[in-house]
Amino acid sequence: MPSFSTTLEQAIHAALGLANKRSHEFATLEHLLLALMDEQDAARV
Repeated sequence: MPSFSTTLEQAIHAALGLANKRSHEFATLEHLLLALMDEQDAARV
């Protein structure tokens, strides 16, 4: 299994939470992008 940075793991976890909150069956790239917008370092990009 690949090793991810703590920041990326938190973003993936947040993306899963966003999908779950919206009763979506899958977490998609859009969920990950939304989660990354809340991450200060990624939001600058």
